[in-house]
Order: sequence, then C-alpha cells, then structure tokens
Amino acid sequence: VCLCLGVPTVLVANKTDLEIGREVTMEEGQKMAKDLRCGFRELSVAETVLAVEAAVFQLIRLVVDQQRPLPDRRSYMLTVRHALSRKLTRSKTMQW
Repeated sequence: VCLCLGVPTVLVANKTDLEIGREVTMEEGQKMAKDLRCGFRELSVAETVLAVEAAVFQLIRLVVDQQRPLPDRRSYMLTVRHALSRKLTRSKTMQW
C-alpha cells in the first residue's frame, strides 16, 4: 500500500486461484503498480477472505497515519538535540 498522487492506493488482482485463463501476469500487475507508484496484492476471495481484510486494513492504517498531524520540525529538532546532548554527557562521565 502506497500513496499514488497523495491518495492511499493498492492495486488488487483477484481470482488468483484461476490460473487457467489468466489475462494479466503477476509481473505485469507488479509493473503497473510500480508505474502507478502504489502497492500490489494478488489474492483469491474463493480461497480466503483474510487476504481481502489484510489489504483493506493496510489501506485504513495508511489513511489514519496520513491524517495524523506531522510534528513541528523545530520541536522534533529540539527533541533530537536534547537526546544527543544527554547521550554525549553520559558518555563523557563514563570515561575512565
């Protein structure tokens, strides 16, 4: 699952249990997904619904993650700076 034009997208190929009569190869599907910059999954609803659920949950997770506000860059840099300074201070005090 990836972002295609900023929208969470996955290309899903169904009926993988029917190899005979297949019109699109897995490689063609993967190439199209790569060209579209999105995820790719092959599944068979006839075999299990779990693969469909997994694809849908991945999309939902990506949408939720995309909706979370990004941390302020300055506050992130201050957090990193603070963590680094603590680590450096600790390593200096541990010298023999």
